[in-house]
Amino acid sequence: MILIARGRESKYGTFGRLIMPQFTCLTLELPDRDNQTNISRIPAGEYTARRVVTRRPFSGRPDSFWLHPVDGRTGILIHSGTWAGDVAQGLRTHSWGCILLGSKAAWVAGQPGLLHSRQTVWRFMKLLNDVHTVRIE
Repeated sequence: MILIARGRESKYGTFGRLIMPQFTCLTLELPDRDNQTNISRIPAGEYTARRVVTRRPFSGRPDSFWLHPVDGRTGILIHSGTWAGDVAQGLRTHSWGCILLGSKAAWVAGQPGLLHSRQTVWRFMKLLNDVHTVRIE
């Protein structure tokens, strides 16, 4: 079981923590905008995470984890990225509903974000096989 414990939320996104027995890291998702496509994080709940090969590799990796089923949404992945801000407020984002991983939170180019994201995703992917359950709280 993979647990994502959400923490504080603001226009800069929703910071949290991914917790597994053998691995922990930070997460960053979009702010809550009622599950609207491309501008909101997904609802809390339990999802299946399946390893998939993506057309656009994140972190230089051709594989990622796809979360499903997500009511009203498609293409929700766990991948690398720095920001998940509200673009309607002029902020940067690397997420259109996906979950970003990193090892440290910091101000990056004037906006809170994640550091060491690519390396964190590499470590996460090396630990896991094909299918897992993800619970988001």
